[in-house]
Amino acid sequence: MKFQYRTIKMMFLFLSGTTCVKQDIVYMVDSSSYVGSTNFYVQLQFIKDNIKYYNLDPQCTRISIVTYSNAVTNHFYLNEYSSRTELYNAIDAIKYMPGSGSYSYEAINYAYQNSFTSEHGGRTGVAHYGILVTGSTSSSSSMSINAAGQAKQSGMILSTVGIGSGISQGELNGIATSERNQFTSQNYNSLTTVAEPLATRINGGESVETIVCFNASHYSVISNRRKNVI
Repeated sequence: MKFQYRTIKMMFLFLSGTTCVKQDIVYMVDSSSYVGSTNFYVQLQFIKDNIKYYNLDPQCTRISIVTYSNAVTNHFYLNEYSSRTELYNAIDAIKYMPGSGSYSYEAINYAYQNSFTSEHGGRTGVAHYGILVTGSTSSSSSMSINAAGQAKQSGMILSTVGIGSGISQGELNGIATSERNQFTSQNYNSLTTVAEPLATRINGGESVETIVCFNASHYSVISNRRKNVI
């Protein structure tokens, strides 16, 4: 029987959540009154949809969540939960606490000054990702962009998920580390469609070069080589 060997380049064959990628991720979630209660919980469901693509062993991907309006609330740090069930339960326990402002700059400042410290589970030598999930424009776009600049100088990689018509694309452009770290959803109903592309971008920032062995009836993966694409 003859076999054919082909090299296929694809983004994240390992999006099943089983491959161990060492990274620390902090979600910064908009809880301003502009978003509203129903949409706030849609954002939390989106986070659950996103983290299913990560290996949540504490030696692999660690997760933290803060919410913000006119104040920042930390809900749990990177070193508090180490299983998918624990994380899902912790996310389900988060309550909507609206505020009149949208101080995304305070959330960014909090994340890079507090969330990634060793005391709170941040690790040296692994990527630190901040994911801003927002359906509103910041109370001060300039302050948010400045805060993002300081966070990026500290080594934080920032992604943005903008939802609906209330966002400022220019502001999100200034916050995100690169254009490839910007994601948008036209509305909250379609937000879940962003979960997998975001994971593809965040999950180690690598592509996979896969060598596959084909015959007439099946194929088998015989080699994976990962290439940095950040």
